[in-house]
Amino acid sequence: MTHFPQLPNEMISEFWGYFQEPRDVENFAIVSKDIYAIGRPFVEEHNKLKREYSIFETGPGTRASAPAFLLKDVLLRPRFALYVTHLSIGRFRTNGRTQMEMVMIIYHTQKTLFIEAIKIASFVPQNDIRRWIKKVRAGGEDPILALLSLLLPELATITLTSIADISNKFPETIQRIARAEDRTFLTHLTRVNLFIEFPIDDYFLDWLWLKIFTSLPLVQPIHVKDLIVTQDHDDLVNEGQRLMSGSSCITEVTFVKSGVGAKTLFQLLQSIKGLKEFTYVEPIQEFKKFEPFWMRAALLAHAKQSLESLRITSSQTEEFGLLGSFRGFPNLRKLETNVHFLSPRAPFDELADLLPASIEEIYLHTGDHRCCDSVSPLIETFKKAKSQLLPNLRVLKLTSEPEMGTEQGGKDLIKTLEKTCRNVGIELTVISG
Repeated sequence: MTHFPQLPNEMISEFWGYFQEPRDVENFAIVSKDIYAIGRPFVEEHNKLKREYSIFETGPGTRASAPAFLLKDVLLRPRFALYVTHLSIGRFRTNGRTQMEMVMIIYHTQKTLFIEAIKIASFVPQNDIRRWIKKVRAGGEDPILALLSLLLPELATITLTSIADISNKFPETIQRIARAEDRTFLTHLTRVNLFIEFPIDDYFLDWLWLKIFTSLPLVQPIHVKDLIVTQDHDDLVNEGQRLMSGSSCITEVTFVKSGVGAKTLFQLLQSIKGLKEFTYVEPIQEFKKFEPFWMRAALLAHAKQSLESLRITSSQTEEFGLLGSFRGFPNLRKLETNVHFLSPRAPFDELADLLPASIEEIYLHTGDHRCCDSVSPLIETFKKAKSQLLPNLRVLKLTSEPEMGTEQGGKDLIKTLEKTCRNVGIELTVISG
């Protein structure tokens, strides 16, 4: 009998239950050969389209073509749109041509196709159609991305990196989709990655992107890198209130090299219900208002019942202040941070008092404590707390100075500490460097 790589074993087993040997088995073998012969070209085409379109990516390091190429393919062959699940857009060049030149070349050959698509597209206001067409004629990428957001029904992930043509058609379209009562677009979008290195000095636009995507009901994780939000922008509060939907399903937020501070975080978290994971890594060097205590306060105000995992770290050792107590987070299971955000110096006798009984994993960066001797009392603190204050603690990870893991005395100390921790049910890992 011909073997079907795509057919589940459970289905094949079920078929056999209805067979009467030997005639049924022989007949099925003949039929299966015919099915395989007829279906093979379709399976091969399916696999080819999946390879080419499931992740459509443009950028300096990719060989993919402009988003206009994807729009052309989708308009000419609508079923191609069913294969696109990840749209990753960034600056690109193709054969020495800029993306604007590429769009104009494609538009020249597919002029009627693009114009008709704009005329009938949902969420394109009738009084705005001429402006959309004019912008595409000029090589604008913005309306093309907006059209794609309306034509890719299986899109699950959007990644935006260094968008070159910044305008308002794409974000406006996303915003209209988010506000629509009858959701028929972007119904599978669950993940957004914003690596924002915009070529213009417009902090408000950075905030606008973030707010619009957090307002989409199904989006769960949103990862942001290189986001700059000025702390004194007068329009941020008003715009934040205007865009808040209250129906956000976001469970995970990540900021890397960000200028987002406590004030902005308060505004953002007001529209997010049920946040489970929050990550804030390395504030930008120019950011002088990094306030760990008030960031914890923002989380406490809007996510204390739902937050399960928290990571706030920085390689900068300036006095940014302390995070404060986490006893108010009853479901917090994982915490990663710098020791100097919890306690300015050894000994660490009261450090365990800052954590909730629910905590299971702790990852502390101790590089700011220059003496290896500070690691031992830190570990002893958690060993003692295991029996009463932190009964669920099972994983403890610490960084240390390189010398602790390279010198023989340091290695022996680490082995001893690991053994004593295992005796009380804690898996200890000390990472050197």
